[in-house]
Amino acid sequence: MNDVKLWFGVDYYPEHWPVERRVLDADLISGAGFNVVRLAEFAWCRLEPSPGKFNFQWLDEVIELLSAKGVKAILGTPTAAPPPWLVKIHPDILPVSFKGYRMPPVARRHYCPNNPNYIKASERIVKAMAEHYRDNPNVIGYQIDNELSLGDEYCYCEHCITLFRNWLRDKYGSISELNKAYGTIFWSHEYGDWDEIHPPTPPFDECNRGLSLDWFRFRSESFVNFLKIQVRILKSISPDKRVTTNLMGLFPGIDYYNLSKNLDFPSWDCYPKFARPYYDPAWISLLHDATRCMGAGGFWVIELQAGPTDGYAGNPIGVTPDPGELRKWLYQSIAHGAEGVVYFRYRTVCFGKEQYWHGILNHDGEVNRRYLEVKN
Repeated sequence: MNDVKLWFGVDYYPEHWPVERRVLDADLISGAGFNVVRLAEFAWCRLEPSPGKFNFQWLDEVIELLSAKGVKAILGTPTAAPPPWLVKIHPDILPVSFKGYRMPPVARRHYCPNNPNYIKASERIVKAMAEHYRDNPNVIGYQIDNELSLGDEYCYCEHCITLFRNWLRDKYGSISELNKAYGTIFWSHEYGDWDEIHPPTPPFDECNRGLSLDWFRFRSESFVNFLKIQVRILKSISPDKRVTTNLMGLFPGIDYYNLSKNLDFPSWDCYPKFARPYYDPAWISLLHDATRCMGAGGFWVIELQAGPTDGYAGNPIGVTPDPGELRKWLYQSIAHGAEGVVYFRYRTVCFGKEQYWHGILNHDGEVNRRYLEVKN
């Protein structure tokens, strides 16, 4: 990857479109001057349609078609969206909310990063992907999962509670030291044994502040450990391929500096006009610099806004970038040290949650102003 001055690309989802469209897509992607695409981070059901039965043929065909046009690929490990068959076999992978109910599998990120069944299934698909593409020079790297997080819901399943108690035991050594550190005499919360400790629940400022802080730290380490499992697999099989994951600016739910120590370089998702009608260049500059400093020097913008996003304040569709802004945001990324910039996405999807989250091309797939603007 080091022999390329700038990786300039787009996120591409061929599984959303007819096979007959791929040749035209490859022509338009290469015609815009893109030299890299991100693929497959939400395609687990296509890559492993049933337990242990893998299908990489469709992805091979796309990678080969693009490579003939000089376009390389970064593959996403698809663990951000477990397929229905996995939930059916192991319903315990679904996170348990602080209110005690399991998250329904109706969106994405419906998994507990500490669940043994989910970890095993994730290891299987990541290993299969790494082994299949280890010798493919057109796959230059991997993005692990997608926007690691679960928000305040997180998970309160038995695995998380047990691991949290063990984590506290390792940190404090004795229950008396934990009581002392937390000041649990307040509100008569002195613990006599580790199994008396329960994770705090929202609103967290109503709970013991020390307990809440440790719960946040444990949640962060849970995702860092989940990422490290995938990093070890990928690097053991394909040490020459670089590994990243996509961060979300200054998202407070995970210690990004700790997480990024395990990556070849950090990446982040940059949407300058998401949920707002204006562009704040100083704020975006801060996020570029912060992401760059999370790694050893270089970073990528692996999702850069390419059109209107979901709306805000009751509006179903966000603000369209002004003429020239897509190129300006690209230049700003490069000026802050980005070694790769990838627009999200190539074409606006016609179904699902993100059908109003626009790509470079609109739903009709026709060349438009935004395509001509980003064309190199």
